[in-house]
Amino acid sequence: MRKYVLILMLLTVIVAIPAASALSVGEVRFDEMPLAPGESTDVWVKITNYGDDKSDIVIVLDYHSIGLTGDSPSAEAIGILDGSTGFRELKKGESNDLHYKIFVAPNAEEGIYNLDLISRYQTEAPQFLGNNTYVGGGTTISTISVQVEEKKPHLVVATSNTIFAPGATGVITLTLKNMGDGLAEDTMLEINPIPREEGDMGDSDIIGMVTDMMGFSMPSFGGGGGEEVKEIPPFTVADSGTRFYIGDVKPRQSVEVDMKMAADPEIAKGNYNIPITIRTGDGRSTSEYIGVRVLSKADLIVPQTKTEPKELTPGITAIYMVTLENIGQSDAKSTGVTIENEYLSGRMMDYVGRIEAEDESTAMFEIDVLNTIPSTVSSLPVVINITYQDDTGEHLSIEKGVISMKSSGEGQNIPSSVDSLPLSLTGIGLIVLIVLIIVFFRWRGVGPFKKKVKPAAGNNNYAVTVRGMEVIDPTDE
Repeated sequence: MRKYVLILMLLTVIVAIPAASALSVGEVRFDEMPLAPGESTDVWVKITNYGDDKSDIVIVLDYHSIGLTGDSPSAEAIGILDGSTGFRELKKGESNDLHYKIFVAPNAEEGIYNLDLISRYQTEAPQFLGNNTYVGGGTTISTISVQVEEKKPHLVVATSNTIFAPGATGVITLTLKNMGDGLAEDTMLEINPIPREEGDMGDSDIIGMVTDMMGFSMPSFGGGGGEEVKEIPPFTVADSGTRFYIGDVKPRQSVEVDMKMAADPEIAKGNYNIPITIRTGDGRSTSEYIGVRVLSKADLIVPQTKTEPKELTPGITAIYMVTLENIGQSDAKSTGVTIENEYLSGRMMDYVGRIEAEDESTAMFEIDVLNTIPSTVSSLPVVINITYQDDTGEHLSIEKGVISMKSSGEGQNIPSSVDSLPLSLTGIGLIVLIVLIIVFFRWRGVGPFKKKVKPAAGNNNYAVTVRGMEVIDPTDE
């Protein structure tokens, strides 16, 4: 019995289908979908006639009504600017594209809204219920859905300048691009590379705000029973706080933010992820990571230089030795050393090669001091150029050294006695001195230049001494 009831019901439905049901709705095409509040779009609907030839048919785009009551959520959200179109004739098997235009109310909420496609003949008289809603006088041939979504911003982060060496300070350039359709208002970026152990609570946020106002970053401590952070942060923010205000970012707009970061001197070689948080004025937040690569670095210094012999003189070949010490954390490769001074000649370059971390090596040079060096020079300053490579690239380090010159004795520059005078000057001086002595003695009549005279007659018993002369006693003859 039930079987016959079902057959009867099916026949009733078939009889109730009007002739217009031979119209079929094909592809529905929106110029833009989904729609955001305040936007509009064109709608194209393909209608095909699978029944008898039709004429004077109108296809109306109307609000989806439930039980013909006229109540429809779409009526409050969707506006129909051009909601009816028709054709005078549509033969069996033919198709036609119909055009409609709709818009979304600015205050529409997100959701799915339905609109009905209703076919009727122009001779029919539908009943108007308001809000462009017609009932009666037509047949619903399809229902189309309109998706309404609020446009949202979508910020994508890209970074550059992310290679660091231990103890180095550099600037990371962070680029924010809004890939969404909405405006990112009052955008703020926060970076906190300081690691926090479990137990850190709200007090750390308060400390972070204080450090922002003071313009520097400091380790944070947990509150409410939390433990002090024990781990040394591998990276810290330098010369600024940890929050960066960016402002509004429009769709497809890019904004760059420069952050000065300092790597800990004891940081190990490897890859690091620094967490950042991006917040917008509507309360949305996104967590991202900045990938940073740390490369080990060599560091060459010159703790000492020396010569063999210790003091040099012009025209004598000597050995100049430069000690190189690697105090960095990476090997120094392809190390070369050159020395410079205008009064030095010889082999002025030496190739040392690899110097391992915490090791040292010596560069040696065979040099000569040129005879053109002034006699007043007691030491030669030497410029030492060191080139080497490590994981961070090629480097040039410039150091200074000193070479001591041998002194020729006291009074080398200023003569202080006759013996120190040149030979020609000494001989002339002695000759002049001897001539002066002879002239003096001759004028005084003393020494070998005394004059002897005989006394006058009758003066035989005494001797008289006269200036310049000595009277000779006759008895001496």
